[in-house]
Amino acid sequence: MTPGLHAADLRRIFHQLDRNGDGLLIIDELGWLLDRIGSSSLHFTSDEVESSVGKSTLDFDEFLAFYRSIDGGHSGESGASVAAAVERDLEEAFRVFDLNGDGFIT
Repeated sequence: MTPGLHAADLRRIFHQLDRNGDGLLIIDELGWLLDRIGSSSLHFTSDEVESSVGKSTLDFDEFLAFYRSIDGGHSGESGASVAAAVERDLEEAFRVFDLNGDGFIT
């Protein structure tokens, strides 16, 4: 994993997206996050995401694998620029869930 984005951060994001608490993300929930992040490197249709993971739902381990697959797509960039891009993406994702802007996700 890149600096600044830890498994605990990804676990919190996963649980926030798993609105029904069944331990699975449907592709639409993952697509919702990717749309909200708005990163130029993270534009996928639901069909592309489903094709990439080979199924219509993801458990946490599969979510991590998906993250690693898109994070690894920064070939040719320096480690520092990849880390900075991931950090910006994480900050954007955090702001999506920090509804009142107080720096905490409730």
